Amino acid sequence: MGKLSGKSLNRINHYKVVLWRSGILLCLFSACHQSSPRNTAKVEYTIDTSKITVIPFDTSDHIFTKDCKATNISASEIHKGEIILADCINSWNNKINESNKKHVDKQEDFNDYSVDLKKYKRQYLAVLNANGEKEVWINCFYTDYSNFSWKKNIVSVLDGGKCFFNVRVNLTTGEYYDFEMNGNA
Repeated sequence: MGKLSGKSLNRINHYKVVLWRSGILLCLFSACHQSSPRNTAKVEYTIDTSKITVIPFDTSDHIFTKDCKATNISASEIHKGEIILADCINSWNNKINESNKKHVDKQEDFNDYSVDLKKYKRQYLAVLNANGEKEVWINCFYTDYSNFSWKKNIVSVLDGGKCFFNVRVNLTTGEYYDFEMNGNA
């Protein structure tokens, strides 16, 4: 067997170091890309029925167009609606606050128009629109309607200001629109 020169030994040692480093990098990359076991447990949402109810769609209510069809809504869809509603209300409250900052001379009391969702009961009315997308009309009201059958009949009043508002939510697209707050008499 022949003897290796110093250059050859250096080259072999260099390759060993490169291979060793490559092996370490390969282990690190594969560790980073390993998939962790996924939690396949289904999340179950509970709805606070003292504050939220579902009202069946009736074409005579004129809330949605006649080409909409009644549909059911699940607890997880109500949960999604609540998240979108909270986003809508945060946007509303921010607009009111910004408006107050810009128009100090005509400043309204922020509390007269801001909304705290924890204080409102809600009625959900679900439909499938003409495109097959699930939409809900969320009717919110501040007043206690214990004498009124709010779990079965749509609450509709004139005026009332921030005590009464509603919004439409497309659960399929995640968008909200037609936010309407009642006026003040």
